[in-house]
Amino acid sequence: MSKKLAISLSILISTVGLLTAASDFSYFPNGEGITVTGYLGAPTDRFIIPAMIDGLAVTEIGASVFENTWGFFDTLIEVDIPDSVVRIGESAFFSCHGISQIRLPRNLKEIGYGAFSFTGLTEIIIPQSVTLIERGAFRLPEFGGISGFKSEPILQQLWRCSI
Repeated sequence: MSKKLAISLSILISTVGLLTAASDFSYFPNGEGITVTGYLGAPTDRFIIPAMIDGLAVTEIGASVFENTWGFFDTLIEVDIPDSVVRIGESAFFSCHGISQIRLPRNLKEIGYGAFSFTGLTEIIIPQSVTLIERGAFRLPEFGGISGFKSEPILQQLWRCSI
């Protein structure tokens, strides 16, 4: 095997290691696409939620999918959420202390109760598409701020919900 081919193969294997297979997630069809309901893979520090599973768009991250009650997600620091996701469910990333930054999907409409509570987030950009942020979505000890959209009613709701 040539040296050039070996190096290219090594880079490809390294890159593929960062991807998360659709088979690592439990899910169900929700009428509009797929709701991810669980993670079945090994503990990791980074993973990518697939945009498509079984030919359908992933449109929702279900309740408590990555909730870190038992420490399974202690090493998780980075999650890539596809733009097809329109709802992040209740407590979806609750207590994932290692997550310090997350890019929310540009088509996101709803963020559930406690979705990012007790994570390591220090700031977040909320897409303009968001119309509902449920109470307690961002209960964070070191939270520095929210930016990205101009919806006054939602901002008022955020401040009332003990972010």
